[in-house]
Amino acid sequence: MKKLTATLCLTLAVLFGSEVRASDFLTGLEEYKKGNLGTALRIWKPLAEQGNADAQYNLGMMYKRGRVVQRDFQKAVKWFELASKNGSTEGTYNLAVAYHKGQHVEKNLEYALKLYHIAAWNGYADAEFQVGNFAFQRKEYKSASNWYRLAAEQGHTEAQQSLGASHHKGLGVLQDYVRAHMWGNIAASNESEEGSKLLDLVTKQMTSAQLEKAQDLARECVRKKYKGC
Repeated sequence: MKKLTATLCLTLAVLFGSEVRASDFLTGLEEYKKGNLGTALRIWKPLAEQGNADAQYNLGMMYKRGRVVQRDFQKAVKWFELASKNGSTEGTYNLAVAYHKGQHVEKNLEYALKLYHIAAWNGYADAEFQVGNFAFQRKEYKSASNWYRLAAEQGHTEAQQSLGASHHKGLGVLQDYVRAHMWGNIAASNESEEGSKLLDLVTKQMTSAQLEKAQDLARECVRKKYKGC
């Protein structure tokens, strides 16, 4: 009975501690949104040291951007790594970027891709786009277009342009000027310079009937929030 009571007390303590940490994190987030970055930092740092993944990620971003603290990629990588180990998809993605670009770590494309994959499997659009880029560079065009589509459906502008370019050239997907124009149009409307260039290029190769269809599809795709286009 004593053992059961002790176990129950420990469980309640852990749950209560988790709730307090979550509450404190949100308090820090509110302060951050108000522009009180120093206060947010003071709230998040002890949480990060206790293993809170969200706080660890946010500390990493503060060091990466030089917000309140002096810009320090080495410390940013340290916090991203801890956040990643504790299940933060954003931390995993930013750690991947560090190894991809060699930011205060030795550049390691193989490890970066592994991390991008982890974040992509969790539905992180930026990571899906990067995995698509790696596949494209290896001329695995079908895989690349599949990853671009996943990111494009989440509104990722660069992925939308890349998927349109794939349709334009028939790389990994059927060559389809209508789809190329549709995605180029959507990317351009989301302020993509490359999307505008694609739109101009493919427009010159289309009939008026194709242009009308592509414009209709673009409007429908936006209405569906880019899903199933």
